[in-house]
Amino acid sequence: MTIPLVDDAPYFRGSIVVVGVLIGDAERLNLRVTDRDGAVSGPLVVNPPELLRGPHRIIAPVPHETAVRSISVEVETPNTDGVCVTSALVTTVGPLP
Repeated sequence: MTIPLVDDAPYFRGSIVVVGVLIGDAERLNLRVTDRDGAVSGPLVVNPPELLRGPHRIIAPVPHETAVRSISVEVETPNTDGVCVTSALVTTVGPLP
């Protein structure tokens, strides 16, 4: 499943991809991003954990110098039913005030 962003998210040091999902059965998910030139980066999660039924948030760093145009969620387990993406965004981790 690919989620296009409304506007390209420019790269900033510390940028992360955050995807919210609801899981129906145990799943392993991974993330990829597509940049403004159409190049695909990923998988972003090196060793994805098994996510059990319920709400989860997947957080991964944006590849260096990548302006994100879309985020793709990939199911790595055979069970592809029961995955609902609730949110997808690119944000920046900054210092605490």
